[in-house]
Amino acid sequence: MALVSGLVQSSHLLLNNFLRAFGNLSHHSSLLFFSPNS
Repeated sequence: MALVSGLVQSSHLLLNNFLRAFGNLSHHSSLLFFSPNS
């Protein structure tokens, strides 16, 4: 049971990191799209 919970926790952490990176990427790309002059 500890192995399963550890696996779930690590996959959850990985998903959080992926979502954060994706959010940062979309934020930066939207900044680039919305301000082409600067």
